[in-house]
Amino acid sequence: MGVAVVTPEEMADIDQAALAGLQAQHNCSAEQALASLIERAGEATAKVASQMLGHCYGKRVLVLVGKGNNGNDGRSAARRLGQWGAQVVFVDAVTGGKDKASTSQADTTTQAGKLDFDLIVDAAYGTGLSRPHVLPPGLADLSGHLPTLAVDIPSGVHGVTGEVLGEALKADVTITFGAIKPGQLLGAGKELCGELKVAHIGLNVSSAKTHLLTAQDLAASLPRRSPQAHKWNAACWLVGGSPGMSGALALAARAAYRAGAGYVRVSTPGVKAAMLGAQGLLPLEAVESALPETQWAPPMKQELSQSARFHSAVVGPGLAPTKVAKDNLAVLLDWFVDKMPGDDSDNDASNNPDDSPAKGLKTLILDGGALEALSRNPAHRFNPNVVLTPHDKEYEYLTGQRPGKDRLEACRKLAQDTSAVVLLKGATTVVAHPNGQALLNSAGDERLATAGTGDVLAGVIGALTAQGLNAFAAAGLAAQLHGQASQLGATHGLVAGDLPDLLSQVYSRAVAV
Repeated sequence: MGVAVVTPEEMADIDQAALAGLQAQHNCSAEQALASLIERAGEATAKVASQMLGHCYGKRVLVLVGKGNNGNDGRSAARRLGQWGAQVVFVDAVTGGKDKASTSQADTTTQAGKLDFDLIVDAAYGTGLSRPHVLPPGLADLSGHLPTLAVDIPSGVHGVTGEVLGEALKADVTITFGAIKPGQLLGAGKELCGELKVAHIGLNVSSAKTHLLTAQDLAASLPRRSPQAHKWNAACWLVGGSPGMSGALALAARAAYRAGAGYVRVSTPGVKAAMLGAQGLLPLEAVESALPETQWAPPMKQELSQSARFHSAVVGPGLAPTKVAKDNLAVLLDWFVDKMPGDDSDNDASNNPDDSPAKGLKTLILDGGALEALSRNPAHRFNPNVVLTPHDKEYEYLTGQRPGKDRLEACRKLAQDTSAVVLLKGATTVVAHPNGQALLNSAGDERLATAGTGDVLAGVIGALTAQGLNAFAAAGLAAQLHGQASQLGATHGLVAGDLPDLLSQVYSRAVAV
């Protein structure tokens, strides 16, 4: 599921395997095998450049080249563009001077200053760059002003973290080979790379442990409701909404329904049933159920033990992170981890609790106040059927520090340390499984940077797990559904309350494919 994502280190191993395969297949030297891969990369790059130009004849192309294989990819592409009628000027990434291979005799820096080019091809440095990058004189002023194609990654962007090392040109399109790199999706790299195009040049990326989810994955994987379905086939229990924070629970409940839940129960410890509904805070369809103020986990555990109706529970939206919450979470987690000791990722996504081999609660999602409350108890017990959904501050509650620049590794480490599925919120959401697998989602944007959108996401995960998806797949697809919904909203002024209705639109379109 998804498009392969590999680190520069992993890609180096993939490249070496490809070269060895070419040597064995064609009985050629290592140099000949490398030249073959470079020509494939150059051809793919030239085709994308030609598409950006519209046509090549008479067009002026500035190619920024370095000494390594990235620069050779650019030179190979430029040769083809020259054959197709373009006038090509090479600029040496180190000296800033005109490369001797230039097909035009123009003064490079002067022409750059006049913006007298139709396209820039940035092939100076690839994803392995680890030192600050300085653009040649005159080129920094071109960033964002001329159509730019980056080869593998904009030079100066770190291939793992996406941070800018020194200076970088903003690309309209980035062509990458075989697989996406984390730095193209994280940090500043997400914006600087522009549109990503993956070129397949004979590299075997099947070993990838990380994948980027797409709209196609959403359409293929979202659960469809059976014609014989009834409400208990997809029931979810939400707990949270402490006084003053009841809106969070309402948002999660609305989202759960719009994401396909058939029945949603809501409970706020210490608040009588029907109180929130009477205040008009909950959707009309939500069913309120009372829980004690201080000992709310035991009755919840008792009902979940005796009934197979609820397949998922979400605890935390709007929950006050008190010692009472900490103590009750410990009780609930100990019971759940004992009840579900393994990973339910191999289930058949059956929506019928009467014939499912794993009856009753299958996934527990901990969000918001539950995560902060957990920080008060370092001896957590989790498993891969538990989903933790921290933003950066909640990550700090759980670990004692912020995620840092390598968000993929930070999320993966927390998942491995806790044995839970972890969804780390951000401009690109990262979902990690304890076994090292990870899913990335880049569908959302800054419109989601507003209060309550995380509560909506928690409700979506609850709905998808209630419908039978395992915790890892549900967390990844929920982030994709959530992000796509935001894309349908207002470009300015989108609020979390807008998202549930947009969710249902995305869901309906996806399952209709």
